[in-house]
Amino acid sequence: MSFHYNFDKHDLLIYNNQPYRWLDQTEQGFRFASDDELEQVITIRHEKMLSLLDNPEVRIERGHFGRSRAAVRRNSDTEFLADLPVKKRLKAISDCELARFGQNLTLKGEMTLSDASMEAAHPELAGHMAVWAAKQKIEEKVRDKTRNVSTTQKDKAHKRKDARQIVTQFQLPSVKTWRKLIKIGVQCGFDARAFVPCHKAKGRKAQSRLSMEAMIILQKEVVKYATTLRPSKRKIASNVRDAIDVRNEERALDGLEPLTAPSERTVYRQIDSLDAYTVTCQREGVGVANRKFALNMSGLQVRFPMERLEIDEWKLDVMNLAIASGRAKDMTPEQLKALKKQRLWAVVVIDCATRCIVGLTVTQNPGVESALRAVEMTTMDKTDYAAFHGAVGLWNQCGLARTVASDNGEWFISSAFQGPVTDIGCGLLNTVAGVAMLRAAVERVFGTWSKTMMEELPGRTFGNFIEKGDYDAKGNACLTTDEITGIMTRFVVDVYHNLPHAGLGGETPARAWDRLTSTYGVDLPPDGYARRAAFGLPGKRRIGNQGITLFGIEYASPLLQTIFLSKGKTDVDVRVDPKDLGWVAIRWDDKWHPVKAKLSFLDKVHLTDWVATERAMRERFRGDADLDREMVRTALQDIRATVAAAAKRLDLGPTCLKDAEIHRHRDQLFRGMNIIGQDSDDVTGSVTKIVDILSDERTDQILDAKSQVPAAAEITTIATIADNEGGDEPEIF
Repeated sequence: MSFHYNFDKHDLLIYNNQPYRWLDQTEQGFRFASDDELEQVITIRHEKMLSLLDNPEVRIERGHFGRSRAAVRRNSDTEFLADLPVKKRLKAISDCELARFGQNLTLKGEMTLSDASMEAAHPELAGHMAVWAAKQKIEEKVRDKTRNVSTTQKDKAHKRKDARQIVTQFQLPSVKTWRKLIKIGVQCGFDARAFVPCHKAKGRKAQSRLSMEAMIILQKEVVKYATTLRPSKRKIASNVRDAIDVRNEERALDGLEPLTAPSERTVYRQIDSLDAYTVTCQREGVGVANRKFALNMSGLQVRFPMERLEIDEWKLDVMNLAIASGRAKDMTPEQLKALKKQRLWAVVVIDCATRCIVGLTVTQNPGVESALRAVEMTTMDKTDYAAFHGAVGLWNQCGLARTVASDNGEWFISSAFQGPVTDIGCGLLNTVAGVAMLRAAVERVFGTWSKTMMEELPGRTFGNFIEKGDYDAKGNACLTTDEITGIMTRFVVDVYHNLPHAGLGGETPARAWDRLTSTYGVDLPPDGYARRAAFGLPGKRRIGNQGITLFGIEYASPLLQTIFLSKGKTDVDVRVDPKDLGWVAIRWDDKWHPVKAKLSFLDKVHLTDWVATERAMRERFRGDADLDREMVRTALQDIRATVAAAAKRLDLGPTCLKDAEIHRHRDQLFRGMNIIGQDSDDVTGSVTKIVDILSDERTDQILDAKSQVPAAAEITTIATIADNEGGDEPEIF
């Protein structure tokens, strides 16, 4: 990166569970001080800041010490909207919309916060929310059904009521409630998370019907379950009743009220709360317990431009063949002419300050998925993907947007889109529908592309039938879907970014980006946890002796050891980033924790590459269920040599791997597959392996490609704290 990033006094950096606050910025890098009495100062060099985000031990919270973010924490303990069920997430976003609409009426002078004025504005509020609610029904049907990667047999047998059955209905709030929502919105900067009630219990818990004496008797009998006599749970429940009866006889002689006996279910719950390892030791012996809870110890070493973006979709003014170029090259001209012709859509995100395109996806049908992929691209360096399509220039424009502006399209106002965008720390702005001037930057770029790029393409549909005349767009269509994607990518990077722009006074977008970032910098992209919450795949996995398994990959950590020893085989919430299988996040005690893959070379490996590797291994060693670790490493290196799936990994084109496909791959491709020797390299500290961008290709190309296995020397330490020779401040990196 040739530009630096922004921090301010309100930002929080957490490294190895130690909070740091930003101090200042020097030529060497950023200085942070620990948020405690010691106030230890560390320095992070500019060029290493971006790579720091790949470390699971690092978290960055924008505006943590600011007034609005503090107000959010006072009102709610929700960190990510993605942690909430669909209904609660929709309720929070609807309350935020109520507050935002009320504040807009107040700012325009159409309403005050008096009861009479707010009552008079109720009809207008009802109309606005009716339109908003109607649009919410569309994408919420899709998003949470396809993103879940958890498909155990239990889930299939007990089908849950999914989002397709949710009816979005809103009851208008009273004047008092509406006023309260507006005040919360103003205090919290209209962050939807502020409208989620705290999960922490308030007030006193309900008192147990059992007296203290009965509870003592219950506990005394329950511990007898963990003995070498191995009594059944039913026997323990019977013993509890008998002990209560004996005590009641004694109390009767003393003229006291009898004790209430606990129910059988209460006894069972008390038994289940016993420590699993201790129970097994006492009932079956230490040897059996150690074998049952045997822990696999391997792999347990566990790590401004962009002020305003505008996003919109555009139906391309060109017809194309509904087929991938890899298949089209084997077809005759007659077969190609008989193919279905279609018009694709492009979802474009533009930076208003520099007019650079920071996000671009091509799709057959625009929706929440394509919009979120475009937003995700704004946080990534896209140079490698541009190079795949033959681009010479850099496509390194990325960072974290302060505001993402859009129209009132159904997917842009849906909670399925607004939730993830909020989770990564971006503000949202839905402009007035039908007023293109409110999104002038992105609307103008469509007109520019229609008169420049589209004029070069066969099958052009033109702007209207007068311009089109007798031109046969369908008859002249010859480009495939991935060729359209490649043309658009190279046009953006090598042409559009390097042409003088009238809106920039004749400066090119690329030079404007370099000039402004060197002056103001940009905000850092989201860290791994926020990225997984917003764009990752959620699911559940059961902890076993080997840790947890996803896509045939084993993940383990000391935390999983502790959970397994205490709870045995239990389910945990998991979030996976398809673009980095090196580690996953699991949820325990309402917090997210990192778990590393045992295969150390999986850092930065994309799921599509892993799927291709598995296919190649099955083809090469058909019938073998156990695959050697070195075979897997070699196969991944073979796939890297083909370099044919970079665009697919970026989810740039319409043939990207959808969530439903990932869902299917996990069920079908990895069944019965086991990797032998999944132990990771023994490296102390926070380490990462340098892994080049891998790629996907047909199996025959994979099998012919050859390359060498990376040497162990490629492992480098990127996140250690060393003493600074020039002073007392330690330096990261």
